[in-house]
Amino acid sequence: MTAPGGLGKSLGDAAGRGAILVGVAVLLGLLLLRFGLNGDDDGVVTPAGPETTEATDDGGSDDGSVPADDSAADDGGADASIPAADGTEPTVAPPPPPSDDVAHPPNEVLVMTANGTDGAVAGLAGTLASKLGAANYATDAANAQATATSKIYYREGYSEDARLVAELLGAPPNIIQAVPEAPAVASNAVDRAAAANIIVIAGTDGLISE
Repeated sequence: MTAPGGLGKSLGDAAGRGAILVGVAVLLGLLLLRFGLNGDDDGVVTPAGPETTEATDDGGSDDGSVPADDSAADDGGADASIPAADGTEPTVAPPPPPSDDVAHPPNEVLVMTANGTDGAVAGLAGTLASKLGAANYATDAANAQATATSKIYYREGYSEDARLVAELLGAPPNIIQAVPEAPAVASNAVDRAAAANIIVIAGTDGLISE
C-alpha cells in the first residue's frame, strides 16, 4: 500500500510538468503568430498603394512604356495628297490638240459647214455659216451624210483656226481632229470640201447647234 506522502509527491510532479508544457505551448504559439503576421521570410514585396496610383495617373501603360505621341493628330487636317472622301476626280474637258499652228486671219480661212442631222434640224448648215460669216470667215454650206457624231476637221496648219471656230460655235474641243481622207459630206459637196480649210459636220448629238 502506497504511503500518503508518496502520492502527494507524484501529484505535485505531474502538475509541475503540466505547467511547463503549457508554457512551452504558449511560447510556441506566440512565436508562430509573430512570424505568421510578418510574412517577410518569403521575399515577396507588395507595392504600396500610393505608388500604384502614381503609375496610372499619367495615362501610361502599367508596363512602364512611354505613351504614344498624339501631336501628329493635333492639326486635324487630312493630307492634301489624299483624294477626296468620295474618291472621284474632277471632270476636266480634254485640251485642244497640241499644235504649233498660228491662227490665220478669219477672211483667209474657208470653213464648210455641213448638216448631218438627216433633216432633223432644217437649215442648220446655213445657220452655222451665217454665224461664222459674221466673224469674217469665208464659208460654204452643204449637207453631210447622216451621223450622230459632230466633228470639226482641219487641214494641216489650221488646227488653231479649228479651235477658234469651235469656240465660236460653242463646241467642245475634243471633237476637233485632222481631216480624214474622205470626210463624210454629201456626194455633191466632195469637191468643195477638198478646198475647205476647216469642215464642220453637225450631227444629231447636238454638240454643234444653232
